[in-house]
Amino acid sequence: MIGSASRFILKAGLLWAAILAASVATSVFIGVAGEAVPEDGPLAAGVAFLVVNGLHALVLAAIAHRAALGGWRLGLVLGGTLFFAQSFLLLIEAVYFAQSVSVPIAELAAGSIIALAAAAAVGLLATFVFNGKGRFNFELGNRVRFAYSLAGVTLLYVLAYFTAGYFIAWAAPEVRAYYADGIQIDVLNLACFQVFRGFMWALLALVIVRSLERGPLVAAVVVGLCFSVLASAQLLYPNAFIPWEVRLPHLVEIGVSNFLFGFTAALILRRPA
Repeated sequence: MIGSASRFILKAGLLWAAILAASVATSVFIGVAGEAVPEDGPLAAGVAFLVVNGLHALVLAAIAHRAALGGWRLGLVLGGTLFFAQSFLLLIEAVYFAQSVSVPIAELAAGSIIALAAAAAVGLLATFVFNGKGRFNFELGNRVRFAYSLAGVTLLYVLAYFTAGYFIAWAAPEVRAYYADGIQIDVLNLACFQVFRGFMWALLALVIVRSLERGPLVAAVVVGLCFSVLASAQLLYPNAFIPWEVRLPHLVEIGVSNFLFGFTAALILRRPA
């Protein structure tokens, strides 16, 4: 037990160091390092940088610790999970809402470049340092049942998104004011867009859960924590465009809904008997 815990801590520490180093180096390279950040929220920018990436490292270490594969395969899973869950799937939503909330595209692009560099560093670390063997298990079992499961998980995301959005985030007056009471939001168009995002989340859940050792309950907790932390933790960063009074309800909304979605999705998409 002690040996297993030590290995987990070591993996988390190495992942944290890799993410920090790649993020700092890329920030300097693209010229965004040292830019003034307003004091907004519970954490200063430097502290948030350490805490957020530390949380990211912990959930990635949980995947690596329970993975049934290693080498470049594990590198693809960890790097891909970090980039898609922490950046890409949030970036496309931010672009979708960019006109409504006046978030600069250049700021989003810079963050995406930094996230891509961090994901590459994580992938390389896992490829050359983390031991393990095994292969992805994408055995589908009954193909019709699998297709229904994937479609069900996609719609489950849409349900979780709108339910948590309405009862958690939209319940805050600051959120409603920030989005101008939703006057510019086309609900039908947004629902169609979230179906696409839900399908992407479903595919990511499939990749992660099929990469883990057998044990559906543990795998479900890992996927739930991964989706929750990677999608919400960056809201702890001080932000000049989204005030803390708006970020906090979103943090709770995404943290709760993504955990429940990831947990349930992993149970549905677990390996066929």
